[in-house]
Amino acid sequence: MTIAFLRVWLRSVCLMLAGVLTFTLSAGASPRAVEAITLPDASEYILLLAQHSEVLMTDAPGMALSDVRQAEGWEVSSSDTFDMRDGTKSYWIRFGVTNPKAETEHLVLDMRAAAHDYFRAFTIDADGTVAQLIETDRDSVFAARDIAATRLNAQVSLEPGETKELYLEVDPYFATRYHFVLASELTFRIFDQVNEDWSLFWYGGMITVFVLAMLALPLIGWRVTAAFLAMIGCAVITTMAAEGVLAQYLMSDLPVRWGWNVTDFFYYHTMTSLLAVGIFLFDLHKDRPRYAVWVMAVIGYISCLSLFSFWLNVYDSNLLLSFYRAVLPLAFLTHLTTGILSVRKKKPGATAFLLASIVPLVYAMNALLFGFSFEIPSPPIFELSEFRNLILLQLVVIAFAIVQRYARIRSERDRALQTELDITQEKLELSEELRESREKYDHIKRQSEQQREQLSAVSHDILQPLQSLRSGLKSLNLKDEDAIQNMHDAFDYLESLARSSMHSPQGEPARSSPSGFEAFALRAVTDVAYAMFKDDAGASGVRLRYEPCELMVHSEPVTLMRILNNALANALKHAKASQIDLRSERSDQSIALIISDDGQGMSEAQLTRAQEKHSRGEASDGQGLGLNLMAEECERLGLGFEIESQPGKGTVITIRFPMR
Repeated sequence: MTIAFLRVWLRSVCLMLAGVLTFTLSAGASPRAVEAITLPDASEYILLLAQHSEVLMTDAPGMALSDVRQAEGWEVSSSDTFDMRDGTKSYWIRFGVTNPKAETEHLVLDMRAAAHDYFRAFTIDADGTVAQLIETDRDSVFAARDIAATRLNAQVSLEPGETKELYLEVDPYFATRYHFVLASELTFRIFDQVNEDWSLFWYGGMITVFVLAMLALPLIGWRVTAAFLAMIGCAVITTMAAEGVLAQYLMSDLPVRWGWNVTDFFYYHTMTSLLAVGIFLFDLHKDRPRYAVWVMAVIGYISCLSLFSFWLNVYDSNLLLSFYRAVLPLAFLTHLTTGILSVRKKKPGATAFLLASIVPLVYAMNALLFGFSFEIPSPPIFELSEFRNLILLQLVVIAFAIVQRYARIRSERDRALQTELDITQEKLELSEELRESREKYDHIKRQSEQQREQLSAVSHDILQPLQSLRSGLKSLNLKDEDAIQNMHDAFDYLESLARSSMHSPQGEPARSSPSGFEAFALRAVTDVAYAMFKDDAGASGVRLRYEPCELMVHSEPVTLMRILNNALANALKHAKASQIDLRSERSDQSIALIISDDGQGMSEAQLTRAQEKHSRGEASDGQGLGLNLMAEECERLGLGFEIESQPGKGTVITIRFPMR
């Protein structure tokens, strides 16, 4: 009896205390200014709490719920997000939810972040019963959560027709704006699965880029490869830590603050890796060593701060926070400067690298304006975080810059290889030409030996007449008709031998076998011709002016020498000139060798007659080439031959070499 009585008494006391507490809470609560959310009839839905809530800012976390309910200063949320940029405040959110359906509705309260510095959630029934859904802080472990998702979530159930009031306390960690949502359990599971699938797709893509960068090591060099791989690795680990993947799978028994420290540490090294990519990609460590030292100093500064962030909570110290807020603007300015210097140097890929600075610019502006962070994105069906999107964009642009840079280098290497192949081919062709030249040389050498034998025989034939001539000269007597006749006979025989060795047939010059066509400096011929005739010209009182020419031509130098010698000899013997000019001119189509004089010139009829076959000028000894034969030789060599003459104004002979 006594035990039963005590049980009834204790139960009555508990009911009385609960009633008093319920009365106190309900009586002292300030009325909500926003109507309760009525759940839609559909089975899949997402509700943005900022559109149906009130917000209260307090000076410190941990305020009693009863005091919060009675507090003044609740403000109706006027946007789609909760503005929590004041990091010194703790934020309370309240809203009501009504289930008009005939069955129980299970809801998920999604906090849209992997963790918060401090977070609590309460529900209050219509009868004033208070239930705490979740309480977590920086020292909480991931394994203690009711819902094993990467984000912080709580589950709420509503009976048919039931209305509940929810109070949320949030002490934000890194973001400035939040999209807290209330979703049906089915919608949450679908979105969570879609998000997990896309996360796997994204991480798989990053691993693919990592492998491709490893394969490209021989092309892009170990420095750029190491920096780019470090950037990819740091970006992946940062994303995994920021989205709670590390906490869910690798650090579930560690405090969530370790995930925050890992996020900061690898995020800073994402920036240092990016700066290193720019230095090594565009060879600034070679071209601008002083600037490279500055970049390495920035990298060292960021690396030191990242080590502090790994072991300390920098957000608890305004001094440390001021140093950390300089990291992102400093990284952005350095990245921007690297891009500008590379563009000025006209480095391939520099423009793309400069455009990639938009990513640190976004974070730099957030750091300056809001203190490190950015807006947590709303939940589209493809739920990629803002950081993941920007990092992906930056990696794509950087990869494009690397590809563009080394595609140009590969192209230059290919051109160099092609040039080397062309040179090798030219060497082979020259070797073949050398072989042919040697064969021609041997042929000409044999002809020369034959001509030498012929000249030796001719010399032998000339020897006897010369001896007779010498004897005749010793006994020369103008009255001795026989001696005079013998001398004439010897001269006639000597002339006939010379003519027979130089003409074939009678009256036509015998064409020697030249050494063949070859490329040579025109000066090699004109210098010799000038040296041969300058003394004769001076002795005749004629001024021979010569302008040397360094141009290259393609012809037969021996034949060209004969043509030029005959042109100069004709000018000296027949032109009666006071000055002869030998010069060269170059135009777009040809190179001209010009022999001009200021002599007596020729009329049109005389010029026509002089160009007829077998024609010889006055006082000609018949040993040279006539104008007609000079023209034929030029035609055979593929050269142009022009002659202009006017009585009293002199004659101009032009030999034109086509441009090759």
